Amino acid sequence: MAYQTINPFTEELVKTFQEHTDLQLDAIIATAEATYENDWSRKSLVERKASSRRQPRFCGGSATSSRRRSRSRWASCSERRRQRLN
Repeated sequence: MAYQTINPFTEELVKTFQEHTDLQLDAIIATAEATYENDWSRKSLVERKASSRRQPRFCGGSATSSRRRSRSRWASCSERRRQRLN
């Protein structure tokens, strides 16, 4: 069975992912662990913060606009949920 990512605000399908075999999962986890041990864990807090601040730009926005959009979406999602419960 494939995994799906669904946007919780719009309930639209974002992407479908195929399942991985146990071997593939082991390789993915090993890569993540090695990256953490050999790279990320050796960076200073200042470097980690800088990386985290740049991340929204890779996703097509600024940190401020991403937070603003996120809050707005969360508010509209919460409102829809309240309406469903009533």
